[in-house]
Amino acid sequence: MSCCSRWPEYPCNLQWLSRSKHSLESLYQQLSQSKGTLFDPSQDQICLIEPSDGIKRHCEEVLNGPLELQRHLFQNRKDPYYSIIFINSDDSRSPLNCSHHSFSLLASFYLIPETFLPLVSAFGFTTEPKDYHMTGFECSDTLDVPRSSIIEIPRLGRSGREHVVQYLLRSVEKSTGPMNAVTWNIRQMAVHHRFDFVTGSTFWLSMKSNGLMQERIKQAISEDSALRPTAADGLPRSFSATLQIHLIHLDWCAESWQECITDFEKMIRKVLTKAKAATLNQPTDFHKSPFRKALRRTTNFTASDVNTKKTGFSLKYWRGFQGGLMSCFHLGGRNRQAPPPILPVASEKDMVPANQDDDFSKQLYSLTVLGTFSIEEVQHLHHLGEQLESFRVVLQLNRQILRDITEHYHDLASRSGFTAKMIKSCKGDLASFTRRVGRIRKNLEIQLTQIESMMAWLKEGKSLFEGILQYRSVQVSHVFTESSHIQSEKMERIAHKTEQETISMHVVTCVTLAFLPGTFLASGLVKINESSDGIGGSVVFHAGAFKLFSLICFPLMLITFALWFIMFKVLARRAHKRETEESV
Repeated sequence: MSCCSRWPEYPCNLQWLSRSKHSLESLYQQLSQSKGTLFDPSQDQICLIEPSDGIKRHCEEVLNGPLELQRHLFQNRKDPYYSIIFINSDDSRSPLNCSHHSFSLLASFYLIPETFLPLVSAFGFTTEPKDYHMTGFECSDTLDVPRSSIIEIPRLGRSGREHVVQYLLRSVEKSTGPMNAVTWNIRQMAVHHRFDFVTGSTFWLSMKSNGLMQERIKQAISEDSALRPTAADGLPRSFSATLQIHLIHLDWCAESWQECITDFEKMIRKVLTKAKAATLNQPTDFHKSPFRKALRRTTNFTASDVNTKKTGFSLKYWRGFQGGLMSCFHLGGRNRQAPPPILPVASEKDMVPANQDDDFSKQLYSLTVLGTFSIEEVQHLHHLGEQLESFRVVLQLNRQILRDITEHYHDLASRSGFTAKMIKSCKGDLASFTRRVGRIRKNLEIQLTQIESMMAWLKEGKSLFEGILQYRSVQVSHVFTESSHIQSEKMERIAHKTEQETISMHVVTCVTLAFLPGTFLASGLVKINESSDGIGGSVVFHAGAFKLFSLICFPLMLITFALWFIMFKVLARRAHKRETEESV
């Protein structure tokens, strides 16, 4: 057992080289680089089950650390008739609960081939799920190998005539999150098995991302004596026991899929039903919709209108429309409430036709319904689609592994090294094993069909959901475009009204300029004679003063009108030029 003393060099310390030296060194480097994330020395606990002479006929032992493992392995005895070793991890993203020292020592002692290392690499610490698409199957035997080429270790009771099966399977398992939410996770299981065709001894190494398989096998061995063979029972019973333990592993990869598919169907239906049942009654011509009319009414309000018509149709429905529009931007995600009921029809005093009132309510309801759809739900559907795709890949790969296992044992029974006694004694067990594995594979095919159908359904639903979100964006854009257009029209009306008022001010200015000189009348041009007794002499007109007034004021008036006219023309020409440039 010189390879055990060289355990740090595993797998380069193996005595037979099924691969080139370069390949072994490459695997050694990969194992050395990943041992920091693959193994957890602080939880170095390896559990094993072996036969015993006690009442249970088997014993369970937990080896803490490489020293206890070495003490157990290097006892002065032959290998137990069966030995089942469990190495687990807390979950699918946690390191194995053993050290690199313990694993390398165990693999060196039992001569676990280097082909098992790629299966072990599926474990280890990671923040994200990794290699869900990776499964594997390896088998080998020495039935037809010359005796000179096999490794026989009589001290340990190993004849060298053996077959080795190792595989990596994945399946879904249900777990509960921090908020008691049910989640489905893909978890892996790696199995290494060796059966000696001369002594009948068996060895199992089971790696699982939790202790589920360990508990199941322990319970099965405790309840079924057929799984606790002894040397006196002979090779056929020991071989049949290995088939039963294989089935315990293989049943696991198909048992939880139906419940998982049902849960995913509920989650998808919950989102897509809302999209299918949504009522979206938007008009074909937005410019004729009640929204446009409501917007126009609100922009035509004056201060007196607001004070005298606060309960009128336009104000009430503008507020309702504004609430529906804002609901498109306050998205609540998955916990979104159902759309509010249709608003009540306005009263008769609003003087609005009933059909227009109904149209407005319907359009407001449709816009509110659009507001209940969020991008978070699209992300949720995308996440479900990713999980379904990973489930599909796992099912396909598991199905292939089951086919490989069936073919391996079918080929094994047809080999010349498989004795006639074994064939006769194990024929029924092999047939039953083949049927069971075939049934598991058929179930996986059924579940694969269900998942592929669900993926197609989800794809159509995502297209519908994305179409609704695009439709919502278009409708909201229409609303804002129309609102901007109406505001522009309002500004044009204000500008036109301002222009009219400006013209009126110009007229007032002209009149003021025209009559301003008349103020000189109070400067003595006309004088009332209070001492006069008759009408004829009651008013005294000073002709000389009026002549002087005319010579001064009338020219000034003409000059004022001319200057005002010239300035008006200049300003009008500038305004016309500016409008022409803006239109271009």
